[in-house]
Amino acid sequence: MKHTKGEWLIEGNEIVTDDWRMIVKLPDDYRTLTDEDRTNAQLIASAPELLGACKRVVNCKEIVGGMGKAILISYETLSIIEQAIAKAEGKKERR
Repeated sequence: MKHTKGEWLIEGNEIVTDDWRMIVKLPDDYRTLTDEDRTNAQLIASAPELLGACKRVVNCKEIVGGMGKAILISYETLSIIEQAIAKAEGKKERR
């Protein structure tokens, strides 16, 4: 399963790609939505960036700064990130 590539933006009552393809249509009067509704729309719009960031953490194999320093992450946290990636990509979640 592939998602629509590119940055997703909130424009009026739609979530669109950076080339103006519609992802989600919000209720006609976006201004009457609650703060929670707006926050949910922002979360949807940020989905591609969040997925990309999670994938980058999971696939990180480089030594930061070339000085022997590395980003440490617990197996539990890595598992949570991998499950979130699987869910976002429509794959079976690992347990």
